[in-house]
Amino acid sequence: MIGSQHYEYSALAADDARRAGRVVNPPASGLVQIYSRWWLPIARVAVLVAIDLIALVIAAVFAYAAWAHNILHQPADIYQVLLAFILMVPIGYGVAGLYPGFGLGAAEAFRRLCLSNSCCFLVIADLIFLLKLPQHYSRVTLILAFAASLLTVSTGRLLAASMTERWSWWRKPAILVGNSTWATGTAEILERRRALGYRVIGVIHGEQYQHEIWTNGSDAPRSTSMLLRLAEQGKCAVIIQQGTSQGALESLVRRFRHVMVLMEDFEGLPLENSRLLNFGNTMGLEFTNRLLVRRNRFFKRVLDMMVGGFFAILALPIILLTALLVLAFDGAPAFYCQQREGLGGRMIKVWKLRTMVRDSEARLQAALAADPALRQEWLERCKLVRDPRIIPIIGSLLRRLSLDELPQLWSVVKGEMSLVGPRPFPEYHLQLYPYEYRVLRRQVHPGLTGLTQVMVRSDADVNEQRRLDSYYICNWSVWLDLYILARTFWAVVASRGAY
Repeated sequence: MIGSQHYEYSALAADDARRAGRVVNPPASGLVQIYSRWWLPIARVAVLVAIDLIALVIAAVFAYAAWAHNILHQPADIYQVLLAFILMVPIGYGVAGLYPGFGLGAAEAFRRLCLSNSCCFLVIADLIFLLKLPQHYSRVTLILAFAASLLTVSTGRLLAASMTERWSWWRKPAILVGNSTWATGTAEILERRRALGYRVIGVIHGEQYQHEIWTNGSDAPRSTSMLLRLAEQGKCAVIIQQGTSQGALESLVRRFRHVMVLMEDFEGLPLENSRLLNFGNTMGLEFTNRLLVRRNRFFKRVLDMMVGGFFAILALPIILLTALLVLAFDGAPAFYCQQREGLGGRMIKVWKLRTMVRDSEARLQAALAADPALRQEWLERCKLVRDPRIIPIIGSLLRRLSLDELPQLWSVVKGEMSLVGPRPFPEYHLQLYPYEYRVLRRQVHPGLTGLTQVMVRSDADVNEQRRLDSYYICNWSVWLDLYILARTFWAVVASRGAY
């Protein structure tokens, strides 16, 4: 715990001493020089605005070429005036907090993007009507431009995240205030989740009435006063450990612009759907499990039927072709069926294209008995990187591209599975989980894809699988489903962690 007096002595008093001339500051260098530059926030916004504008123009050109030009044979010059209206869209993104959007989860950022796009295109349509522009603009072209912009802007943002994570100046610097163990774990989390946009440049902790600086990298600031000066200028966020006294928290909030308290021990709660309530001098936190709300289950089912049915029809020729390849490589049967646990614990049939040899169980037991390291890998993940049961060539290919799962699209259409959810595991796999987690899984339909599959795929052990799937169940939203479906495509193309 960091007490009020304790913090004042260890950090703020040191800065006051500097102000009085009793402390000589070390020369600012490296990251300090970078983060002190006034143009940094402008540069971050400028990069994102440029990427968004390019994506919007690509969407507009596609919509015009696909409909207004090829179908209606309208000249391009009548649509040129509408390009000026595109500048309104980044303004909407800015109002929605998407520039730079640090601290937003992926699903929340996608939700704000979709809502901003919808509002901006409605405003553009209204302006065309109110200004009584003489040209006859195609409404289908505008709708196509809107739909395409969701794809192009989202893709542009993913590419931007991949590009900017290599830039040391891109992420907002953050100071952690707490003990060493907490600070180390928090810094690791922020480094893994770079999309949140924070980079730890120092930690202030004073368990023994003295301050100590932990820095991230040789070019990080070397003094408490330097860190606090960045925070005072609003160029640095201050992240505080839960349990900090009210006095210390009040002191920090009065002095710094961006102060966050990192709440711990909230795993298993619907954090994405939480809401802060003001009860006078008391703060309340409301949690809502949206998947327990009946209308949300209905929306999820409609999404499954529409999207799942569409892709099931598209996948039919691929299923037939790959089934023939399985028959050619390893004979009949081409499909494999297993009873697995579904909604409410009811057993359902899960169909897959067969990727394992027919005596797979005997081969597995023989391999595990002969190799202790292989057995340990099986106990941790219930999967093997080099699985002796896989049919050569065709089995590996089907698994790497996840084509063996395509027959489950019909289970989605039938209502036994969902497009997104925790994967339906065999009983021997489920036995590795605690009882409470198995009860949680039974509240939702198993999914064709899930958060685990897009984040780590087969690389996760059972604990990581449980953590990610628990997060999905508790924090479900339509936006999270759409985000996972979009990420599934990239995960399959990259073939990362697939075996």
